[in-house]
Amino acid sequence: MARFLGRRSRLHEITRLLVDVALGRIKADLVIKNGVLGNVNSGEVLDGMDVAVKGDRIALIGDANHCIGPDTKI
Repeated sequence: MARFLGRRSRLHEITRLLVDVALGRIKADLVIKNGVLGNVNSGEVLDGMDVAVKGDRIALIGDANHCIGPDTKI
């Protein structure tokens, strides 16, 4: 049971961090600007999409200008 609680706590921390990045409260480590995104469910191809990354996780897909800080790689 303790192992499960530890994993849940860690997942909670990661989720909170990614939400903070998506909302712009914490800046992303990397933002990929104006990419082409393929939606495999609908078959759509979306141009001009940004992807904000924190650590090894995607925090946001969409307009990521508010996620860019002085140390963010673009």
